[in-house]
Amino acid sequence: MGFVFDQRFLQFSAPVGGITTIVATLKYKESDLLTYCIFIGMGIFWIINVSYQILFPFPVVIMKWILLAFAVTVAGLYWFAVYLSFDRGVVEALSNK
Repeated sequence: MGFVFDQRFLQFSAPVGGITTIVATLKYKESDLLTYCIFIGMGIFWIINVSYQILFPFPVVIMKWILLAFAVTVAGLYWFAVYLSFDRGVVEALSNK
């Protein structure tokens, strides 16, 4: 039951989160609070996904490693975007408003 729930959740949340990220990034040329929160939210989502895959690995051995590597890569990219937002002073600029 947990595996089926996770797959349905992932099949819905990953594309919706990805599309939201793309729209927010293209619509807002400067980083703002919305874009920053989307990056953090999706980063947390992918960390949870990685944790779930470690606890309940995919039954096919090669796919287990491919899916885990993909999830780790995407989580890393989202957290890198959060780091770049920190580096560019987005948090400081938002707190001064």
